[in-house]
Amino acid sequence: MVSVDYRFAPETPIPGPQEANYAALLWLAGHAHELGVDPARIVIMGESAGGGLAASLAQMARDGGGPKPAGQVLIYPMLDWRTGGADCPYRNRHTGEWLWTREKNRFGWECLRGEYAPTDERKGWFSPALAEDLC
Repeated sequence: MVSVDYRFAPETPIPGPQEANYAALLWLAGHAHELGVDPARIVIMGESAGGGLAASLAQMARDGGGPKPAGQVLIYPMLDWRTGGADCPYRNRHTGEWLWTREKNRFGWECLRGEYAPTDERKGWFSPALAEDLC
């Protein structure tokens, strides 16, 4: 197992955390044999914000021709920056009702977003649910 000490928002917004995770994936795949790792069996994993970053990492690897993960383990991932906000297409009345409130969710996403407008080709790397191609 490799755990990435990636940079956190708001000090480092997109693309900092995503690039750190992608660099770690490239390093792991490049050193797989000396570490005793089968490069065809690398699985990426994360929880909460890390789950969203793992989902975006899979897209980055696909888009950049990087190592193809054998799988993803996404534990309550943050996948859509619109969740709980005015632009949320789901309108789930239970979103943010308990511990992780709508306000906390919006704050977390705004910290990661920084000055980025999620409208260009990186939008799925920022918010994986926005990707036009999930294959």
